[in-house]
Amino acid sequence: MAKQIAYLMVLRFKMGIRLIKDLGWPRVLVLLIFFAVMMMNLFTQQGVYAQWSMAFLGCTITGFIHFRRRDIFFLRSVSYDYRFLLAAEYLLVTSPLLLMLLYNGVFVAGILLICFLSILPFFNTAKTNQFRNKEAAKFPALLMQAYEWTAGLRKNGIGIALVIILGFGLVSVHYLVPLASIFGLTAIVASFYSKSEPSRFIQLTADSPSSFLLKKVSRGIGLYVLCTLPLWAATIAVYPAKMWYTALFWLANNLLLVAVITAKYALFEEQRNMEIPLSIIFVIISIFLIIPYLQFAVPLVILYFWMKAICRLRMKVYAYT
Repeated sequence: MAKQIAYLMVLRFKMGIRLIKDLGWPRVLVLLIFFAVMMMNLFTQQGVYAQWSMAFLGCTITGFIHFRRRDIFFLRSVSYDYRFLLAAEYLLVTSPLLLMLLYNGVFVAGILLICFLSILPFFNTAKTNQFRNKEAAKFPALLMQAYEWTAGLRKNGIGIALVIILGFGLVSVHYLVPLASIFGLTAIVASFYSKSEPSRFIQLTADSPSSFLLKKVSRGIGLYVLCTLPLWAATIAVYPAKMWYTALFWLANNLLLVAVITAKYALFEEQRNMEIPLSIIFVIISIFLIIPYLQFAVPLVILYFWMKAICRLRMKVYAYT
């Protein structure tokens, strides 16, 4: 068992090094510094509630990772104790948060996070590698037109439900808890757009680049608002005095999603996996929305992506139509 865990850790380490090389060391260093500064500010300025929100963040991240995994069936086929391997991996991923929680004396939150990580591997939907009929269940016409959402909900439906339930159930703990849940949902929805569709799909959606982008953004934002509506309503109901802050956070998350969608088509290549570049853009726009005065640059960035996307689609998709 120990050898299996050690082998898994070495394998994950090699994969992490490969991902860092793809991202580039300067970008990784900037992200690490930003993350460290943000964590220290939360722990030193926001008190115990922000520290609890870090435990919640750890649960959300690992839950999102777990329910998106595609290797659980393989792990089960090669190891009877695969759940212990998953638990060890999740403990390693969240070890910085655990150490910060324990160092600051938030033992209850740390213990609850450890319990969650220990139980999480026993929940998975990968019962078989065969096609299941329920995967072919029909979706509403609106979702069929927004095909990213159809695929995204099939892959991440359980994770989305988990984030909504946790955020809704813990909304009264602290104002940051539902906001963290909403941001987690924004990240999940942004991942729906990580792969470029065939050009034919775009041509069938609209007759021009501008019309296509307008439909794509409006449908994406509309479905996102519907998906997060319970959390927005609960946040405003529990914290009516902070309604304006909630409205600004709502606007920021919508701008973040619009930036990701427009950036996808600004970089469009047919059938291209765009997870890494869109993840970098997601993080950069998030930083812009946090730092004072840089928020005003976000609409300009979106406008740049929009104009570049129109030119890209006109050249790559609509050139011969």
